[in-house]
Amino acid sequence: MDAYRAALAEAGIPLVLGFAAEVRLDYEILPLIEAGRVPFLGTLEGYRVMLLEFPAQPRAGGRGQVRRLAAREEHPADESRTRSATRT
Repeated sequence: MDAYRAALAEAGIPLVLGFAAEVRLDYEILPLIEAGRVPFLGTLEGYRVMLLEFPAQPRAGGRGQVRRLAAREEHPADESRTRSATRT
C-alpha cells in the first residue's frame, strides 16, 4: 500500500488509502478484536468503526453482541456517517 500512497503523493492526488473488510457478526468477534485481528475503517466520535456483516438468518443474541461492541467503543459502520471517519 505504501507504493500506492507514494504514487498518489507524487502525482499530487490528495487521496487517503486504507483497507477494511466486512466482519461477520459471530461469537468469535470479541476475541478477534482483542487479538488485533479485525481491520477497522478508522474512528468517528471516539469509536472505532468496522464493517459489520449480519448473517442472513438472524441469530439469538445478535443485538446483545452489537451492544457489547458499542460498550467497547467499537461501532458497526453506518454508511451515512462513515464518509467522515478519521482513517487510522
